[in-house]
Amino acid sequence: MKELLAEMQLKDGWTVEETAVWSGIGRTTLYKEIKAHRLIARKCGDRTIIRREEAIRWMASLPPARS
Repeated sequence: MKELLAEMQLKDGWTVEETAVWSGIGRTTLYKEIKAHRLIARKCGDRTIIRREEAIRWMASLPPARS
């Protein structure tokens, strides 16, 4: 897991699986966010790529947790 996260820091685009690891959110939820146009993904052939900046923007846009 640490190796994957270290490798991800070097990349500008992440797979859905990598984004799920980074965010702690499941793949299905990420695909729902993409479908709802709240998270913008790119396609390269069959691969779905999420730019690191977009993942950070999306995460920052989530509402705060209620206490």
